[in-house]
Amino acid sequence: MTATFFTNFLLGFAVAAVIGPVNLTTMRYGLDDFWKGVWCMTGSAVSEIAFLVLTASGIIFIFNDPAIMRLLWFCGGFALLYLAVTGWKTTDLDDWSDARATTRHPFAAGFLVDFLNPFSMVWWMTVIGSMILANLEHNSIGKVYLDGSGVVLGIATCLFVMLCAVRVAKRHVTGKIIRLALKLSSVALLGFAVWFFYRFYLSFIVVD
Repeated sequence: MTATFFTNFLLGFAVAAVIGPVNLTTMRYGLDDFWKGVWCMTGSAVSEIAFLVLTASGIIFIFNDPAIMRLLWFCGGFALLYLAVTGWKTTDLDDWSDARATTRHPFAAGFLVDFLNPFSMVWWMTVIGSMILANLEHNSIGKVYLDGSGVVLGIATCLFVMLCAVRVAKRHVTGKIIRLALKLSSVALLGFAVWFFYRFYLSFIVVD
């Protein structure tokens, strides 16, 4: 392990600690069931690994195109809107077992919310991309992947810490409070969806 790896680990941990669609979705699944939260976190981690591979190979930079970014804004907004609506419906069900049945495929949700998030794409193209390109001049591709994996591990660790905190908190609150928390998370996801659609709209009227 190198100093760069640990620096990237701290960078990934810090970024994941900022409340956004990914950690909000993960915590939402964690409130429903801890292992669903773990699967959601795993889906997000696989997405980050995909970003790492795309960045190290240089493929990710083809996404730096207005048309592709518009598609990401729209698809990301739609995914968040779907999660917000289905999540709200979950809290209205009287039978909690039925509520759990409506929150399937946590792995796919974690992957899609992360991969279709334009902020994640831009972050890998700019911050991480510049670091990787700089390291490619002096290190082997294996070393680049090793150091880049620190970012992925940092993000996954932060999400897991959040999941554990949610699990501990869940033991000390009532069902009504949990449902309220789920409703608030749905509203927050809806807010992110609106923001994504707004950026999609702006992409047509803002001239680069």
